[in-house]
Amino acid sequence: MRVGWVALGDCKRRTVIIALEVLALHPALDALGTALKNNLPDPVPLYTDPYPFRTNLIIYATFVEPTLAAFAIVSVCWPALGHGTLRRISVFAALLLLVRGRFFALLVESFWVRQKLPVAFLAESQFSLETMLLGVFVALS
Repeated sequence: MRVGWVALGDCKRRTVIIALEVLALHPALDALGTALKNNLPDPVPLYTDPYPFRTNLIIYATFVEPTLAAFAIVSVCWPALGHGTLRRISVFAALLLLVRGRFFALLVESFWVRQKLPVAFLAESQFSLETMLLGVFVALS
């Protein structure tokens, strides 16, 4: 701690630097930030929740069953997944993706979404990501 203070100089020099920051630099930066903020338009919302709260509640409540099923599956097949925790976790996540058909859905159903192809892949990949995270977190726990 003392080495840091010595590097900044003596006490008088530190006091001058702090006074300049507080009295000159900080108010100028605040004024600049306020001016920039007042001249910017209101942000456009990029994402709005497409479903009402009740629909989201039903979606989350029905996800309890696949989570419990994933715990049952991992408890049965954990010893057969190989050696090493990282390998077992990745194999279990891949197994869940295969069982739920997420690889197939990502590669085939993306072409039927009426969006540009990159957007369609992103739209379908959210379900693959959901299943992969379910597999990883269940295997970790």
